[in-house]
Amino acid sequence: MDIQQYTDKCLATSLLSEHLQKGTLVLFLGAGISSSMGFPDWVTYVNMLREVVKLPKLRKSASAVDLQIAADEVQDKFPNIIDFHSLLKECLYRNMSVLTSDVLVNKLLVAIGALLMGSKRGSVQRVVTLNFDSLMEWYLSLYGFVVRVVDQLPDLEGGEDVRIYHPHGFLPHPILQGYQNSTDVILGFTSVNERIGTPGDLWLEMLRHIISNGMCLFIGMSENSFNNNPLSILFTNIGKQHENIRPTGIYVLSGKNISLTTKKQFLRHNMVPLVIEKYENIPGFLLGICQKAADDMIKS
Repeated sequence: MDIQQYTDKCLATSLLSEHLQKGTLVLFLGAGISSSMGFPDWVTYVNMLREVVKLPKLRKSASAVDLQIAADEVQDKFPNIIDFHSLLKECLYRNMSVLTSDVLVNKLLVAIGALLMGSKRGSVQRVVTLNFDSLMEWYLSLYGFVVRVVDQLPDLEGGEDVRIYHPHGFLPHPILQGYQNSTDVILGFTSVNERIGTPGDLWLEMLRHIISNGMCLFIGMSENSFNNNPLSILFTNIGKQHENIRPTGIYVLSGKNISLTTKKQFLRHNMVPLVIEKYENIPGFLLGICQKAADDMIKS
């Protein structure tokens, strides 16, 4: 199979709508989801942490490894891990001390909510977020969704509407009731390496299972996220298994174009880079998946 065909938006929509109907579509959400509501991006966030402990700021062009090492330098200032997590949470919600109804009119969240909504045309039941925040949980709770947060493994499955996996940890907004901070938060270079280096790490095995058995749709993640060490390893291995059968997933990127080198890197891992020219057009693309699935069900 030539997966390059799915760089065409119409063909990608058809493929994703089929998996939405089957219940095999899985969402992977990155920092771009939260930043649309005013949460800090990763560089801003790490610099906020460093400012508190009086460490020099990083440049906007800092690499993922630079950010991880910079986060380790902050953690070194806190002998007590609970105090470090408190700082992470304080900086994360510094500009969102109150959760407002603005979340209800955020077009990107509305479109993601449509994919999760229970319907005969199918729905997404598993979400993996690389963010610490509770934005999705807050949004879905306003519509009466029963949400199961999975931030530790093993975890029992139940009758929830949607499961949201937080492999990097979970730091819920103080206003939300019934949620607790994760005991482990993956942010620094050391914590990432510890996870990769742990034989049979439960999170890596769970992500391997999710990616292997679902059609993944990546939203709000940059090209750099694709090269995140744990994910990159999984993409390489699983991509080989799916090769000539189907793409492992569709990776949505906003912008006018991507370099040929970047495109080949995605395709080499059996991942389809789908370029949406403008960020504000992504919600329309997601809603198009829902509409296509509904139309196909009516026709059948």
